[in-house]
Amino acid sequence: MESPSSSTPSSPAQKALDRIALQMASSLDLHVVLTTITQGLVDDLDAAFARIWLLGPGDLCTGCYKASACRDHTQCLHLRASAGLYSTLDGEYRRIPLGSLKIGKIAQGAGPMQTNDVLGDDRLPNKQWMKDNGLQSFAGYPLVFRGDVLGVIAMFGRRPLADEECERLATFAHQAATAIKNAQLFAEVEQLTNRLQAENVYLR
Repeated sequence: MESPSSSTPSSPAQKALDRIALQMASSLDLHVVLTTITQGLVDDLDAAFARIWLLGPGDLCTGCYKASACRDHTQCLHLRASAGLYSTLDGEYRRIPLGSLKIGKIAQGAGPMQTNDVLGDDRLPNKQWMKDNGLQSFAGYPLVFRGDVLGVIAMFGRRPLADEECERLATFAHQAATAIKNAQLFAEVEQLTNRLQAENVYLR
């Protein structure tokens, strides 16, 4: 058995992500889970900007600025949580088609994306916005639960991300996907229960 003195101490990034994981796992309310994740990345991991998009039905196609790039209007990525530079959910990126922009490509199977040179990385648009806000790094990961993509989690930072932090974030994304799926299932069960109760009242 490994002695406590020989164990590798947790890094600040690991401690921060562990705190966020503990908090997000303590709730089955989807809004609380999503907000805990994004705000936690800003507060505990020094992210300048953190967001989560989840797959949902295509509902705002006529007002989507990327509608012309959308091949499947039945579903797209819905912005569900945002913290840091922007906390509103009704901006330009409230809906992102699958395969469009960096977020849509991550969701469609391009895999995680990390860079410590956002201004020099051709995969990222809006260079002036990044420069104005002093952004240096970006990390984005698919939220995958048992092989199914639920959405995408992404963050910008004003400092470089170490390789270890990126590895930890990849693991954290899997933990986040589990917490999100549990909250979604709980909401579905609650909705079904309420419907059955309403039907029972009607049939009395």
